[in-house]
Parts: sequence; C-alpha cells; structure tokens
Amino acid sequence: MAQADAAAFLPPLQSRGGPGRGSERSELALAQEQPHPNPPLQAGEGAEAAKRAFDEAILERLVALNAERAAEEARGLVRWLRPGFQNPQARPADAPAPEQGTFEAGTDDTSDDSAAAAPIASKPQPWPKDTVEQVRAVADLLAASPAPLTLDAIGERFSARGPWKKRLPQLLDMLVALGRAELRADGRYGAAR
Repeated sequence: MAQADAAAFLPPLQSRGGPGRGSERSELALAQEQPHPNPPLQAGEGAEAAKRAFDEAILERLVALNAERAAEEARGLVRWLRPGFQNPQARPADAPAPEQGTFEAGTDDTSDDSAAAAPIASKPQPWPKDTVEQVRAVADLLAASPAPLTLDAIGERFSARGPWKKRLPQLLDMLVALGRAELRADGRYGAAR
C-alpha cells in the first residue's frame, strides 16, 4: 500500500479509537462483533431451509398462475377441462350431445359373491372376553360390512383361543332377535336395515 493511501486511512481509524490512540480493540474485532446477515446453519437445518425455500417458490408460482387465470376469466376466456359437459351452450348446434359413460359390474350367478363383496380384514380383531362386548363387536362388524357375511366370514374377522366360535351362532341369533341384524335367505347375516 502506498504511503499516501495509508496516511489517508489512519486519521479516520484513529478518530474511532483505532491504532495510535491506545485502544486495544481493532477494526477487525469490531467487524467480528457485527451479526452476520446469514447466520451459520445448525445441523439438519440445511435440508429444512432448502425444502422451505422450494415450497415458497412453488406457492409463489401457484399464486401467480391463479392471478393469470383470474385475469383470463375477467376477459371472458375460460379454460374448460370437459367443455362438452361443463359448458354445453358453447357446443356447435350440429355437434351431438356427449354421453356419460356407465360402468356395469358383471354379476355371475356361478361365482361366490360373499368373498368378493366383503374382503377379509388384514388383521383380525381380538375376540372380547365379556359377553356384552362380544355382542357389540359382532354388531359393529355387521354394521361396517358393505355386504352380508356368512358365519365363517364373521368368524375369520376375529381371533382368539378356545371354542369361542361355538358361541357365534347364538350371538347372531340374539342380534337378529333384537333387530340389530337380519338373516338373509342365503344364510348370510347383515346389519338391520
């Protein structure tokens, strides 16, 4: 550094208590005490900060797209996903009206509907020890089932040791008598309608 440059630098530094004035603190020490505009990240903060920045960028883009869409709609431009159904007035007069497709589930008389209609739960429930709880559990199962269940299908949804399945027909008869279940002609049980 040139002598003139150093001489120009020293007076402001000395007026602030820098070298030459007997101060122990230097400009470097003062600069180090200033808070850094980007503080160092803690462990694991880097990924979270990046994810947050990415989410904010996506949100800003979505807001901008929504503003563009609102401006287009204000000008009268509407982008329909299914114009034939959503905006039938815009269809030309000679164009045929669109038809909504239907899906018919095939029913085969030779197949067993009970297994397909009511899939077995992935994990059977434990069989309650108290009789009142047993009745409640079977009634809740029938109410939650989308299709009537056979006696075996009901038994497969519970797990326990011992001869607990012998009581199941009695419990089902009790629910039928109380009006909480009904026995269908095909021998399956369902929730009362």
